[in-house]
Amino acid sequence: MKKKKKALAVSSALMISLMLVMSPFASAEDTDKKEKPVYYGKNDDDKDKDKYKDDDDDNEDDENEDNENDDKDDDESIEDAVKGSEKTLKKEYKEKEEALKQDYEQQLSELEALKDELSKEEYEARKKQVEDELKQAKESLDQEIDLIEDALDALKDQIKEERKAILKQYKDKKDELKDFADELKKKIEESVDNEELAEDELYESLAQYYAQAGVLKEAISAQKEAVKRDLRNLDRYKALSELLEQEGITGIKAYVNGEIPDFPFAPKIKDGTTLIPFRAVSEALQAEVVWNADERSVTVMRNGTVIKLIIDETIAFVNGKEVILEVPAQIEQGNTIVPIRFISESLGADVQFETETQSVVIVDTETSPVDPAATETTTTP
Repeated sequence: MKKKKKALAVSSALMISLMLVMSPFASAEDTDKKEKPVYYGKNDDDKDKDKYKDDDDDNEDDENEDNENDDKDDDESIEDAVKGSEKTLKKEYKEKEEALKQDYEQQLSELEALKDELSKEEYEARKKQVEDELKQAKESLDQEIDLIEDALDALKDQIKEERKAILKQYKDKKDELKDFADELKKKIEESVDNEELAEDELYESLAQYYAQAGVLKEAISAQKEAVKRDLRNLDRYKALSELLEQEGITGIKAYVNGEIPDFPFAPKIKDGTTLIPFRAVSEALQAEVVWNADERSVTVMRNGTVIKLIIDETIAFVNGKEVILEVPAQIEQGNTIVPIRFISESLGADVQFETETQSVVIVDTETSPVDPAATETTTTP
């Protein structure tokens, strides 16, 4: 129960510190009145109200101070922790986890140096103490990240709910919705350098506002930003592909780390396998490509991995080991095309396929490690 209580407190703090600053709050009421983009800044009346509210809050805090000091301190520490970006939070968590391991290893090493001076019972007791301290520290760190993730989820859920209300409020009011979206875009761009939380959802909102307002170019631009901030979310790619189709870009779309490489032509499907221009995807993954005209072979090298394919042959080689391909590498319009899953996964990337829009999603596991808690839907392309 205590943990749940803290998570709720953190979520509330997030809503106040971030949502009221960054996200447009438009009431779904009074829709017959002329609306305009509104952000919750603080005018003089608001400040007066805040003053009275703060006085009330202070009185309430005084009454509960003796009983809630510990919880308040814990909540404040978590609130401070969530002020960075999601990417930064995860990085800091990994750093703290690694620091714990290093400290544990150092303590064990120091203990080992004293082993001959201690009795067996003393040695085992001290070793157990070190192990217990590591376990407690790790549990505390896990609880901290759990609270942060709960708060982030609550923040994103609220942005989604507000998005629905705003789209409903501005239905059939394209000009006003465009003005609204322009204001939101400006607000996001002012904050983006600070790596604010939930940027992916904010850009998703911006894309949907522009789309409903009929400003396709801006909608696509915003959706691309949402994709870049949530590289493994197939729904974001689906939304982007649908917007691109409205712009006339049809057929299979392939994304590498959220970007569409400069393909000479679109990927194609042959015998149930998706084939993609080899050089474009390899270079997008920052791999070196070498063509051997005499052998009619292409070799790609990346981070110690060497892949060799021979045109029109179903045999490929990965670090010298033979691999059988369902569909061989082949020449199309003067370009080598290869099975996308084979080449991407051989180069250390994950491949997903969004079936409705025929979108192939390639994510480099080195630049964007897999989140063990994430659930992915993958269909063989």
